[in-house]
Amino acid sequence: MITNVTHRLLPLVAVCLLAGCVSPTETDSSAWQATLVPVPPSAVTGTAAALSRAGRTVASLGIRRGTAGSHGWRMVLGTCASPGSTLGGAALYPTMSVGPGGTAEAEASVPGELSPGASYAVQVFVAEATGERIEACGDLARTS
Repeated sequence: MITNVTHRLLPLVAVCLLAGCVSPTETDSSAWQATLVPVPPSAVTGTAAALSRAGRTVASLGIRRGTAGSHGWRMVLGTCASPGSTLGGAALYPTMSVGPGGTAEAEASVPGELSPGASYAVQVFVAEATGERIEACGDLARTS
């Protein structure tokens, strides 16, 4: 299931390249990936992928080992060690519902493209009475 996140975006990139989706006057696309690492005491792991093209970024993620219930996620400017603001605003990221198997997937479309010179991270979190608790995080690395 986790590998499906990456495999869903990679064929999109391949189809666009073969079909000529990007004309010489359009911006090139860029693909990004991250491995989500648990933030103790959480055991949540997973993968995330993002594809930036034509003024938008489509991000997908899949998690495993989550506790049943609602989990939030977002892309942020910065790194896991030094996170910044949420890209596009929190409302663009749908809540994930983790079932008894501990897995969930989500996808979001965010205005703007990821910049090759900037750092980005993907966070998975749960809401608690005292605020949000980050369960997993992964720094996005450009793959193309």
